[in-house]
Amino acid sequence: MMVCHDLRSRSATDLPSILESLWVESPRGLLAVSHRPHKKWTAALTFAHPLIFSSSALYELILWAPKDLDLNLSDEVALEQRRLLDDYRDIFKPEDRSLQRQALKLYTDQIHQHIARDESNFYPLLLERIPVERALKELSYEHRGLEKGLQDISKSLEDRPHEKLTAKERERLDLNFYHLLEHHLERERNALYPAWKILSKKG
Repeated sequence: MMVCHDLRSRSATDLPSILESLWVESPRGLLAVSHRPHKKWTAALTFAHPLIFSSSALYELILWAPKDLDLNLSDEVALEQRRLLDDYRDIFKPEDRSLQRQALKLYTDQIHQHIARDESNFYPLLLERIPVERALKELSYEHRGLEKGLQDISKSLEDRPHEKLTAKERERLDLNFYHLLEHHLERERNALYPAWKILSKKG
């Protein structure tokens, strides 16, 4: 398993040079947790790509990846991400409530398939190789939030069987579900999927 370098006791001033020194010893992937000097501080470092697994006001868990790593998603994953975002909006397009329920049922199945694949297959495989338990726990919390958001959407449609949702009601659903989904998929796109490419190459 890849070692996580705990740099939380090191000063923010020394952090860039420490990371570059460690990178010389692990040029195919370096996992480190450190205090965060300031927001987007990684943009100034050019020796590797920062795949940010977990970030708080105090610290970040980052897998530094080779600059030549192809960060593009596979066609299959890219299509899934587009569909999860686009199909959400399609739920509210039909005026007929029964059609909205059908669209919601199909969409709910899509979300559940995404969650099941992540939690049953993808996350356990990652944990076999890199110690990112906290980050994966956060992503699982986001899954629970998505499940709760789907329940809220279903309840909102049932509570108004013959009326359109008001703009305020729709905004609340979007804030509780769609914005969380965007954030969740971005975290997977910018960290987990590229990390898996690194780990697959390491054998």
